[in-house]
Amino acid sequence: MRHDQQQTVLRKLFLTFSSLKYRVVGFWICFPEAERSVLKLEYAVFVEKNPKACTCIRENLSFTKLTDGGKLLNMDVLQALRSLEGGEPFDCIFMDAPYEQHLEQPVLEYLADSTLADENTLIVVEEDLHTDFSYVEDLGYHLVRSKEYKTNKHVFLKK
Repeated sequence: MRHDQQQTVLRKLFLTFSSLKYRVVGFWICFPEAERSVLKLEYAVFVEKNPKACTCIRENLSFTKLTDGGKLLNMDVLQALRSLEGGEPFDCIFMDAPYEQHLEQPVLEYLADSTLADENTLIVVEEDLHTDFSYVEDLGYHLVRSKEYKTNKHVFLKK
């Protein structure tokens, strides 16, 4: 998938997921044969440890008709990633962990050596403005972009 196509898909998904408070770990995007200009979500994996939040995610998956294309894992994120190993790499991985708890670093460390992310995977981390990402290059990532807002930022990474 080209970078501009990933950006288009991400814009659409950010609007959808942030309005529904999803915690997205990763998703695959398919290009329908009939119309290459139309991008659609083929499959998404959601990870959430909190059972009450999982209930909300299930309702949102049903409401958005993503029940068949969405898998919800009610467990710790590193446990979830280990359970997903061996499959195809994700096109995009979006992390929205609680701010200021530095939960993104162990996930990025795991993904650095994982088959779930390859050189074509776009990793997006949402975190507070003060989170330091200077360590990502040591893990083998390069910073594609960082977009800052009033209280948070999106950091775009690739291997």
